[in-house]
Amino acid sequence: ARDGCTRAAAVEVQGGRFVRDVFLKVVADANVAAREADALQKVGKNVAPELITTFDLEIDGEEMGIVLVLEAALPHSSLVPLCRRNERCESHEHSSTVGESGGNGSEPSGSGGSGSSSLHLLAEAQRVLQIVARVHACGLVHNDIKPDHFMRFPGGGLRLVDFGSVQPD
Repeated sequence: ARDGCTRAAAVEVQGGRFVRDVFLKVVADANVAAREADALQKVGKNVAPELITTFDLEIDGEEMGIVLVLEAALPHSSLVPLCRRNERCESHEHSSTVGESGGNGSEPSGSGGSGSSSLHLLAEAQRVLQIVARVHACGLVHNDIKPDHFMRFPGGGLRLVDFGSVQPD
């Protein structure tokens, strides 16, 4: 088995009926898998995806790792697009201020509806800080905080994913 993880989307089926989308994460290192599973349970499902179950994966008699079955995030729901939109807004505001865009530098930073997007960005930043504070309050350090690792889940809640690098504080 190789180090790292392999990811696949799947659905949970019980009694022949679709229950919900799940995310399968295969972790080659059993210690990493155990540390991640413990961290997910410790921080809780309002901060991280719900850990549904784990099981050993063996193919043709070869141990491949541990499978973590997790609650699935909504597709394409990370904070990356929001951060990219904000970078463009900041770049535009800066060029307007210094007159590089042909403007006179007098345009208010909230023009064009950016005020509501700024409030949205501020709310998201506040939620990110609350999530990180909760992880730290549980005595853990995530070690891989980035926009890709904050995703929306059914119901719209933002949560932190990928606890593979987590360490005790």
